[in-house]
Amino acid sequence: MKKALIILLSMLILFTGCFIGDEFDFDLTGLDEKIDEAESAKEGLDVAADASQVHPVRKWVTSGDMAAFKAAITAAEKTRDKAASQSEVDDAVTALDTAIIKFKSQIQTNGTKTSGFTQQALTTLIKEAENAKADVQASSNNGKDVSKEKYWVPDAIMDSLTGAINSAKSPPGIDVAYNNLVTALDNFYKSRQPGTGTARSITITDLTQYNFINGTDIEIGLFTNNNPISKWNPVIHGSGTIRNDKVTVILYTSSGIKSVLWTGNGLYYVRFRAAGEKYISKEKVNFSNDKPNPTLNYYNFEDESGDSD
Repeated sequence: MKKALIILLSMLILFTGCFIGDEFDFDLTGLDEKIDEAESAKEGLDVAADASQVHPVRKWVTSGDMAAFKAAITAAEKTRDKAASQSEVDDAVTALDTAIIKFKSQIQTNGTKTSGFTQQALTTLIKEAENAKADVQASSNNGKDVSKEKYWVPDAIMDSLTGAINSAKSPPGIDVAYNNLVTALDNFYKSRQPGTGTARSITITDLTQYNFINGTDIEIGLFTNNNPISKWNPVIHGSGTIRNDKVTVILYTSSGIKSVLWTGNGLYYVRFRAAGEKYISKEKVNFSNDKPNPTLNYYNFEDESGDSD
């Protein structure tokens, strides 16, 4: 009896261990990407009963089609959170992909409505336009100043949408404001595309040799000259944490309160410091398309006293 109980407990531990191990072996990347694709497929769509309720430049689906698609997304999300096997995850990817294909085939573009819009419809469109702008940069350099992880539109397209949004908030007439905004937003969607630039970063190695310890937060700033500075105010900057004796920092450029990934080139003086401490200076570093992510060794830096402001 005692021997049988020990065997039973051993089998239970083995089974539980396998289950826990499998749980952490699931690859959810494909499912996460498919869910993101599904959410993107809903963007900019109106939900309507028929074409007479939709502006000609808008795409639309029926409420039934949208509800079925949302249910497919919800099912995929539940599988992602509670899947018991990799095959279950893979089946969810296939099912959601099928749902996406079907949903896209149901999107219609034959709207006929050009007047009779309500204030609620205009307010909803304003919110959509503001959300669409939020993660998109304006570019005057064909997206070369925008990293591949971001989207961009030409300056003129961004200005047009911004102007239409502002006008719609105090419109002379709802129909005029709606027609202007819906056209500007349609042009915005059609113009939006991924950037072609590479975000710049810098790596500094052997930092523990300079009395820094792993886990220390480091700030890096780029300056156009090597003159002593009284304030820590770089336009190009970034921060990171020392891991394994080095830190890699993605660089940003600031304009007012907005920071965007820096994709520029040129010669700069690099200064770094532990947060709130004095900084160290180095000779110029060249950033270019061929060398967007230079690596520096702390031994090359020259001591320089500086304020912590």
